[in-house]
Amino acid sequence: MLALAFSALLLSDPQTVVVTADVPAVVTQTSLIRIREALSKPAGLRVTVPEPTFRVEVRAHLYFTEIPWTWDFGGGGAAPVVTRTVGQSTPPLIAIDLIPIGRALANARRAHAERAAQDEVRHALADFCSTHACD
Repeated sequence: MLALAFSALLLSDPQTVVVTADVPAVVTQTSLIRIREALSKPAGLRVTVPEPTFRVEVRAHLYFTEIPWTWDFGGGGAAPVVTRTVGQSTPPLIAIDLIPIGRALANARRAHAERAAQDEVRHALADFCSTHACD
């Protein structure tokens, strides 16, 4: 309905035209000129995609290229040893030696248990000596 009214508007004389159908709008000659000028202008946004200047290559590690060896628990042979060549893995960012920390924790536990045992013996002797004659 609107397209029919608009086409009638374009075909009519350049006087003021009132469209009385569904659209209660008044179209004037100046609005028609403004619409024609807007339609005659080129599109404002033109996007051109640049050619890529980089290349991405994904290389997957070939883990299971053969049938994996399965251990049959029959006592024959040993588990396969996986050898790594230099450059296949990234070096760690931080290296922490946990053996001295484990030894320090074990020594602290041992010292705490030893002090607790000495205190227990001291209290047991004090209780015994409080009821018996100790020299």
